[in-house]
Amino acid sequence: MTYQKIFDLKFKKKVSTVELQKYFPNENGKICKIALMELPEKTLKKLVPNKRTVKEVIQLKKSLEKKSYS
Repeated sequence: MTYQKIFDLKFKKKVSTVELQKYFPNENGKICKIALMELPEKTLKKLVPNKRTVKEVIQLKKSLEKKSYS
């Protein structure tokens, strides 16, 4: 499953993170990154110790939001 499909389910169809994890257990990493997109960047940097993950989430957010509004 692609990030775009998970993003659409989460933000357009309003499927909760818990439901996504229940229905797609093999996509847990992608679902978690999509869920982290809900947090403001400042909060994300405080909560996630891995800087690489923070950068990935921020880039993913920009990319997916750009695609969904185009």
